[in-house]
Amino acid sequence: MKFRFLLLAGLLLVTACTPAPVPHGKAGLWNFITTIHNANAEIPPAAKMQMAMLGMAVPDTESHDGQICMSAADVKQGALPPINPPDGGCTSKLTKNDAKAVTAVMTCTGSMKGTGQLAISYADEQHYAGTYNFKGTTEGKALTLTSSFKAVWAKADCAAVTP
Repeated sequence: MKFRFLLLAGLLLVTACTPAPVPHGKAGLWNFITTIHNANAEIPPAAKMQMAMLGMAVPDTESHDGQICMSAADVKQGALPPINPPDGGCTSKLTKNDAKAVTAVMTCTGSMKGTGQLAISYADEQHYAGTYNFKGTTEGKALTLTSSFKAVWAKADCAAVTP
């Protein structure tokens, strides 16, 4: 009897610690922009210091825009928007998932190795914004990355962009 109680208590604890899927956003095409801040893998610190001493502008941010397609199943399951490089070998574990926010811890074991934290806030079903922080290595070089992103739903038809 005591064993059954402990087993049941353990199952309840695991279930309570795993956020249930919560739908976010709308199915369809999303436009996004990502701004990378302080990506130390691009320019070695010594080179940045030398550039600064020479009076040269030291790039510390870069922006990328693009599109993603969220399927109806992705939305229903509360899937995270795809933010990892395809060869990064990254997996995510949700730590919070409610109607307005999602947080996750990401572990990468592919071309990128390390851990990151993701936080997304949904203003409504057509807008979200968030941050991603990563610390690890890429191609054997140390990488500390801080980025922010925002996305706006564009239309239901994804056209040539696949989910």
